[in-house]
Amino acid sequence: MRGVKALRLPIGEGDILCIDWDERSLRILEAGASRSGVKVRTAVRVPMTAKPTDPAAMGELLRKTLAEHRVRARRAIVNIPRQDALLNLLSLPKGTQDELAAMVHIQIAKDLPFAKDQTVIDFAVSPAKGEDATLDVWVAAVRNSIIDYYRQAITAAGLRLERVGLRPYANMAAINAGVEQTGRTLVVDIGPSMTEIDVIRDGRLAYSRSATVGAVEGELTVEGSAAMDDLLVEVNRTLGAYRSTDSGAKIDRIILAGTATIDDSVLGAFQERFGAPAQVFSTPPNLKWRDQDAGAAPFSSAIGLALSSVTENLYYFNLLAPKEPESERRERIRQVPYKAAIIVGLCALGAIAAYYPLHQRKAEIATIQRDIDQLNSDKADRDELAKLLGDLEDWQRQNNYWIDHLLRIAEVFPSTKDVYMTKVDFKESGEIILEVQATDMFQAGNIVQAVRQIKEKDAKGKLQPLYTARVGGAAEANDPKYAVTDHVIIQIKSMAQTGTARR
Repeated sequence: MRGVKALRLPIGEGDILCIDWDERSLRILEAGASRSGVKVRTAVRVPMTAKPTDPAAMGELLRKTLAEHRVRARRAIVNIPRQDALLNLLSLPKGTQDELAAMVHIQIAKDLPFAKDQTVIDFAVSPAKGEDATLDVWVAAVRNSIIDYYRQAITAAGLRLERVGLRPYANMAAINAGVEQTGRTLVVDIGPSMTEIDVIRDGRLAYSRSATVGAVEGELTVEGSAAMDDLLVEVNRTLGAYRSTDSGAKIDRIILAGTATIDDSVLGAFQERFGAPAQVFSTPPNLKWRDQDAGAAPFSSAIGLALSSVTENLYYFNLLAPKEPESERRERIRQVPYKAAIIVGLCALGAIAAYYPLHQRKAEIATIQRDIDQLNSDKADRDELAKLLGDLEDWQRQNNYWIDHLLRIAEVFPSTKDVYMTKVDFKESGEIILEVQATDMFQAGNIVQAVRQIKEKDAKGKLQPLYTARVGGAAEANDPKYAVTDHVIIQIKSMAQTGTARR
């Protein structure tokens, strides 16, 4: 694995649809592969007229758009946005795909904010440089419900979903296509409300982050634009976080992509702020695309999907068919008949138990019941005492430092524009349960990631996480704007260790 292997061109499989969307527009790229490379046959961008969180509505919009533009391809691949995935960079020893998968599943289990059985895990390898003894491996974990959403939307459109990729990696593939990248490239993919910010170093993804800023009305301007100021602040914050792992890193070039309209003044603002030449994403030299009236920038991640699909699957994400250890795959298949047998066995035991001759025990049960009744003769007094003791314990628990923890959580809580709390519950074990109303099913994951970043110095002066966090159950809500009721479960680590509330 010292470099990307020869192209794996899916000749004869027909054209493929590379599909991407957000709350303002739907982008579809119809691409075909041949021995001479990848060619764009049709590029479609239409306004979003469906509710993006409704897979059935999205499927209908896709179906209608493909029919209007006479697009006949039926194989589809889509991208997961950065904000919907937990993304970690691991450095692992070289090995076979099965060995890498085994190491990935062991490592990532420690960092998941939700149960592993509720998660799809896949990884992509950065090609090794020279004689490196280790590999950079990006690991993505996405909730099953998000994968199900894309599967339902594509199926509702009458298409066959073949792959679910990850937008930062697709953008990297588009930037690298046909160009030998050296130095550090800052990629800013600007959407209506979310912006993805990636750092690519020597052609390999080095850092990736999403931020809740964007071009709300579709166009960025420098003069008097709060959105532009917020965007520059978030990009600067991202570079600061990246430089904590690459001290003194200098950005060599900036590439702006996404659906926002970007003019020369915006490019100038980026150049002045970060001291590097800035440009709008353009068509890669090895992609054949004759009609480019719409421009390439809104299609950057769709282009990356098309180009990465003709490489070895070890070097891109497919969350629909993730790479996993062979042993886990065999075990899952092997357990299917055993699970069926266990269910049948339990049903049989239940039937036997139903006919067990309980009447033989009735006399003994009656004797025991009389003894219980006698012992419970003072039950009312004991219940009253237990109630008083319970009230006392409840009063003591009120002295927990909950307000301190709520203040810390509130400091990192996202803007109430997309999510707000409706209920807070506290448990003696140090667990805080937030019930939230959100615009979509992805907001709870953003809260989890933010809470897990809260740290405090320990006795040795080392920063340690204060909380663990995970996502709870989600349900649809009646509010058309905040359509999802979700839960975030936060555990105060110090209290989890003792098993009691702080007094």
